[in-house]
Amino acid sequence: MRVKAFLKRRKVFLEKMRENGISCSVLYARDFHPNFYYLTGVVDFVSVLLADAEDDKFVLFLTCENLVPKGFEGEVRKMGKDSIKELSVLLKNKKAVGVDFSLPHHTIARLSKDMKTPISKMRDVSELILEMRAVKDDWEADRVKKSCDVLEKLFETGESESLWRHTDEVVYFLLKRRMAEMRVDPAFDPLVCYDENSSIIHGIRSGKMCERVALIDMGVRFRNYCSDATNTYVFDEELERIREVLVELLHELSRNACDGVRISELCDRAESCLKDHGFGREAYFNFHALGHGVGLDVHEYPVLTKNNNAVLKKNMIITLEPAVYFKRKFGIRVETVVLVGKRRGKELVKIN
Repeated sequence: MRVKAFLKRRKVFLEKMRENGISCSVLYARDFHPNFYYLTGVVDFVSVLLADAEDDKFVLFLTCENLVPKGFEGEVRKMGKDSIKELSVLLKNKKAVGVDFSLPHHTIARLSKDMKTPISKMRDVSELILEMRAVKDDWEADRVKKSCDVLEKLFETGESESLWRHTDEVVYFLLKRRMAEMRVDPAFDPLVCYDENSSIIHGIRSGKMCERVALIDMGVRFRNYCSDATNTYVFDEELERIREVLVELLHELSRNACDGVRISELCDRAESCLKDHGFGREAYFNFHALGHGVGLDVHEYPVLTKNNNAVLKKNMIITLEPAVYFKRKFGIRVETVVLVGKRRGKELVKIN
C-alpha cells in the first residue's frame, strides 16, 4: 500500500510541475527533510531526487544502496563528490528548474553554484508539495493518531501527578524525560507557562511556582509524524468559567471540521462565540490563527485564518486552538488535533 502511495505521489508531483511550467525539479536532503521524505520515504545522510517532468523520469542519488525505496520506478545513482556535477549535466537546457525553497538559503545558494543554475532560474516547488501533504493517506493518519495517543498519555500523567506543583523548569525537564522513557522525540520544545507568562503566546519559563494558571503546550514525533496540543490548568472559579467556554467551543469546532467546510466559516464561528462572551481584544484572533495542519511538520498547510476561503477535505489533519490572553495577567489556550471526516471531525487528543 505504501509503495503505491509513494508512486502516486511522484506521479502527481510531475503533473503539478507540468501545470506550473516547471521542466525539472531538484529536491535535496540532509538526514530527514519532510518534503523529500514525502516523495521518497528515504532518510539518508545526503540525498537528491531529480524529477524530470519533460522526460517523465526520476533519478535518485543515495549514499547507501540499501536505502533504495521499494518499487522505485527511476534510476538510482551513488551519491558522491561528483553527483552535483552529474546533476548540472542532467539540468542542461532545462528552462525552469524547481527547487524546494524551504531549504536554508545558504543551501540553495550552494546548489545554485554547484549545479550552475542561477537562483533567478529556479522555481519554488515547496508549496506544491505542501498542498499534496495536507490530505493524509490512511497509514499517515494512523501514525499521527499514535503520536496523539502518546501525547494524551503525557497529559494524563501530568494531571494524575499534578505536575504544576513543581516549578515550570522542573515540569519542563520532567516532560522531556517522560518522552525519552516513551521512546519518542519532542516535536518542539515543550512550553510550560505559569500565570503572567501564559499571557505570552510562546511564553518563557521563570523558575517559579504556579499560582493561578499553568499552560502546557507540547507535541511528540512518532515515526516522523507529529502531534501538537495544549491544555491549561486553572485554579480559580472565575478562570474556570473562561476555560469552560473555550473547551465547549473547541468541541463544537472539532465536530464541524468536516469535508467541504470553509476554513473561514470555522474562524467566523470561533470569533462570534468569543465576542458573544465578551472577549474582544483578548481573543486568539488578535494574536494567532485558529489552527494549522499537522503531519510531517508541526505546522503545515492549511493555516486556519478568517481570510482563508479554502475548504477542508476528508483526511486532512489540523489543530484547533481557541484562546484568550490578558496582557501581563494570564492566558488560557486549549488545543487539540482533529482528523477531518466526511460528516464530522474526530478529536485525536482529549481536552476536557
